[in-house]
Amino acid sequence: MKKLPLAIILGLASCVVSLDLQAGTDTSLHATFSSKEQRNVDIQRSKAKQGDAEAMARVGRLYAQSSGREYPQDFDKARYWLDKAIEQGNTDAFYYYAKLYEEGTFGKKDPVKAFEYYQQGADAGNLTAMYFVFEGYRDGKGVKVNLKKAQQVMDECVEKGGSLCSDWKRFVGTLDKNN
Repeated sequence: MKKLPLAIILGLASCVVSLDLQAGTDTSLHATFSSKEQRNVDIQRSKAKQGDAEAMARVGRLYAQSSGREYPQDFDKARYWLDKAIEQGNTDAFYYYAKLYEEGTFGKKDPVKAFEYYQQGADAGNLTAMYFVFEGYRDGKGVKVNLKKAQQVMDECVEKGGSLCSDWKRFVGTLDKNN
């Protein structure tokens, strides 16, 4: 019985650490909202027009998630800038697309489309997207549950240095030891 509360505490701690690490390792997501300059669509659009692929991805995400205060939400502009970022080799744009479909920003939630974008991001080398591909296979988010494939993706992600994946694997190992 004493192991159960420890498992719950470790689970909660893992969630907190995972979110913190995600913000720390996924600099693209963190950067979208980290500074006033990076939230300013005019500054980011100016950088994007000069060829800054990270700014292109930020502009796309900003247009998709606009609250309407500084500029109107515009899905056509969001897609335009995210596609431009992808053309320039920015893998974060795949991750942004996936999150937008997962959250239902472009209409209704579409876990299949979200998984497809996570997979494309992972294939392009985005380790945060790779972690979400693992989750997709593990939990059946947008794809059939396939624990063998989930493990393969996890192992590959850890091998490539994905900190979310490494932290998850460490967490599961700790749980296994305590049970």
